[in-house]
Amino acid sequence: MPPRPDPTSRRSALPLLGVGAGAAAALGLAAWLLLSEQDPGGEAPKPPIDTEAPSPAPKGPELDPGAAASVPASDSVIFSEVAVWLAPEVVSSSDGSAAIGAGRTCSLSGRCFDERGGVRGVEVKITGGLNAGARAITNSDGQYELPLLYPGAAIVDFESPVHGRARRDVTIHDGQAEDFDLPLLQPGNVHGTVLDPKGAPIERAHVELDGLAAETDKTGKFFFNGVIPGNVILYISADGHATRRATLNLRPGNYIETDRAVFRLEKSNPLVAQLSAPTAGAAPPMLVVLPADPPSDFSIPWEKFVISSPRPGDEQVRIDGLPVERDLRASAFSTAGVPDPRTRPVLLRAGDTSAFSRPIFQFSWKRAVSGIVMADGKPLQGARVRIESTNIARAMDWALRDCGGLNRFAIPILPCARKQCESGYQGEFRIETSDMWTPAALVVEASGFDRAVLPVPEKGGDLGIVSLTRDPELGPATLALKYELPSRRRLRLSVNGAPSEERTLEAGESITISDLAPGSYAIRVRENGTPVFERPSARVRGTTQIAISGIPR
Repeated sequence: MPPRPDPTSRRSALPLLGVGAGAAAALGLAAWLLLSEQDPGGEAPKPPIDTEAPSPAPKGPELDPGAAASVPASDSVIFSEVAVWLAPEVVSSSDGSAAIGAGRTCSLSGRCFDERGGVRGVEVKITGGLNAGARAITNSDGQYELPLLYPGAAIVDFESPVHGRARRDVTIHDGQAEDFDLPLLQPGNVHGTVLDPKGAPIERAHVELDGLAAETDKTGKFFFNGVIPGNVILYISADGHATRRATLNLRPGNYIETDRAVFRLEKSNPLVAQLSAPTAGAAPPMLVVLPADPPSDFSIPWEKFVISSPRPGDEQVRIDGLPVERDLRASAFSTAGVPDPRTRPVLLRAGDTSAFSRPIFQFSWKRAVSGIVMADGKPLQGARVRIESTNIARAMDWALRDCGGLNRFAIPILPCARKQCESGYQGEFRIETSDMWTPAALVVEASGFDRAVLPVPEKGGDLGIVSLTRDPELGPATLALKYELPSRRRLRLSVNGAPSEERTLEAGESITISDLAPGSYAIRVRENGTPVFERPSARVRGTTQIAISGIPR
């Protein structure tokens, strides 16, 4: 049992624990991976905190497009502080259907600040939900922006080298620009107690807070010191008990003590499912367990129950921490085959080992798209091939419609919306399509070659040879932005949501960003906080020049 921390000390930097899908790397990703609150008032009252349904974090105010703060002009390179992540690629299908990436109608922006003002260098990263992997770094005024996002529930991590880590729930609403500020004010402490259904303490229960971890002692108590105030998320789990999620409101400098934060865990029974993979070498199937009906509370962290087999070839998946006596449904997905059945009802009872709680899924080929990737007149092994719904948000909402939809679950993109594989030794590929949400497109990519995009036949079929042509512009890309208006203007530019310093641009002046990975980038220009120029998906390869013109007065 680890020693009890000193209440006056800052919390130690324990390993970050991911929630939901793992975040994608920021800079230099291959384009195929890219389609992919706080009341600073006085001391809080001290009622017992033992609710079966902790309230979700309140939604932040709607974004005021003119609310961007002004900072002094800077003579430094305008993009020197920008950590660029590749924007989602928007690819038009040759059959005239909606472009891949349709449905990215939202954005998330805000400001991280402390008592002295905006905090620079805070990494803002979405770690759960459809937008996992999106990230930005706050500028000198503490501002960040993440454009081109899918709607739905998200888990967002904030990490400051000075202030530490924070993890928050954010719901990104369809077609809206969400505003979420994080005050990095005086930290507080969270001390709590974990009990079983009879009120006895649970020893060695695992507790997560802001990506850090602790275990309860013999009295069931846990301690977190130096916690960034706000609506703090806790995940609590213990052997034989249902995993619980709770949200506590921690005011700046306040203490949430063990007698105020009491969590009772209900009993649990493991779910063991058998997944028969459709073919040797296929990626492990994925099992998703969700409530059969829209949940009335958020005390169960359903994002924790999206599980893949440990490794290819394993046929059994075990999920611990599910609640008993609730109507659940287990759904299976695979990038290579279609499950039979697609979904099975599950009702777990304490101590029950009947077949009803052990669903079996058989995967089989039904309709597939196949072909051979050729380059330079030869079969190309290792090409990245994917079939993706043109609107992933719509596909996922369809997959989750029976249990509440995207806004309730911060789960990753499922194979019903995107499937992928690599071409084999003879350039061959085969991807199952019959459970895809259509329309969809086939995208084939390989390093050093131009992308090939083809429409997916509704009933599948063999596409024959898919030829890739060499890209003559290999290596790092350069983006040149040229201001072509005749008069001086004081503007703020951002690339992929990482705002630059505000700066006055002269007529004909160019700004160059070099050493970018080839891909698509979102470019935005604001004046006094109002967007005046926007290019949501500018494809950059080699040396790409974009003229900033047509800005209204």
